[in-house]
Amino acid sequence: MVRSLVRRLPIAALVVTAACSDSTSPRGPDPTLSTARHLDSLFSKSCTNFNNATRCQVLYYALHAAALGASPTTTILTTQSGQETWTGYVIETGIHPFSAPFWDSTFDMVLYRDPKVTTALYVTFIAHDQAQVTLVENTTATTLTNGSGTVALTQLGNSCGSTPSLPQGTSWWGVCALATFNASLSVAFDLPPGINPALATISLGPQSMNGIRDVPAGTPSGSVVRGH
Repeated sequence: MVRSLVRRLPIAALVVTAACSDSTSPRGPDPTLSTARHLDSLFSKSCTNFNNATRCQVLYYALHAAALGASPTTTILTTQSGQETWTGYVIETGIHPFSAPFWDSTFDMVLYRDPKVTTALYVTFIAHDQAQVTLVENTTATTLTNGSGTVALTQLGNSCGSTPSLPQGTSWWGVCALATFNASLSVAFDLPPGINPALATISLGPQSMNGIRDVPAGTPSGSVVRGH
């Protein structure tokens, strides 16, 4: 199950404009907005041509969630070095199965280790407690298609906000709410040269994750799209 970023996202959402310099970092009275501006700066500088596809996917999804009002989640991951603090979001978005006359939803999780998002995970949840996971460090990436992962929508909050000044600052599908999810993940990579060996195994115990549910009207809730 490999779905490219260009296929998954609305075409209009791929327009990229620079919002601020790369010197920005999360700060100020509104940490959600400052996080969004910081991520937009990184995305605008590095991802015009999607040169580093996985890092750009992480930045794109994290930026969309932050720009619509989701607070960044501080998560505890366990690696071979012990427990580490990463930042992440879960995003539920709409997808139209080719063989079905209705909209369904799909769940993605992005996690990054450092403010520059040089080390990150992009997770697509699949049916039957499976997850496809890509790990990127700098420009080296590796993908595992049979990771173990679960995700569930646990609470819907207020309607999403909007930040029209950012290219990802409005809803993709029209019905968007801030949301809380419960997610878990366990993966073991066969790492290529260029990735820290301590990241060969990564696990996330069941944890509450902030994010958004951005879907077309009438999309059923709580299901992971199957067969793609």
